[in-house]
Amino acid sequence: MLRPGGRFAVSDVVSIGQLPDSLREDMEAWVGCVAGALDTGEYEGYLSGAGFGDVGFQVTREYDPTDLAETMSTGCCSEPNVNWDPSDYERYYQSGGKLVSAFVRATKPGA
Repeated sequence: MLRPGGRFAVSDVVSIGQLPDSLREDMEAWVGCVAGALDTGEYEGYLSGAGFGDVGFQVTREYDPTDLAETMSTGCCSEPNVNWDPSDYERYYQSGGKLVSAFVRATKPGA
């Protein structure tokens, strides 16, 4: 609970654009906090729906798609990961999609 004028602030992995379904369904990506990343529009919608205003994102790190694809295609313990298709992420990235770490901030109105 926040009092009027209170500030919401978290650091989170956020998607700019919709992640490919193959990544969202990959268990290793869930463990790595990637598959559950909310799109910035979804994040803003949830916060606005909960009554927050002035929603903002400050990107602190952009994840390299090549590194992510290598990690996800290898899987745990060097076993092939059949659920992850690196070309899906490459298409996502080429269309302007990005996975980032960001500070997410919002304010509860009424101060």
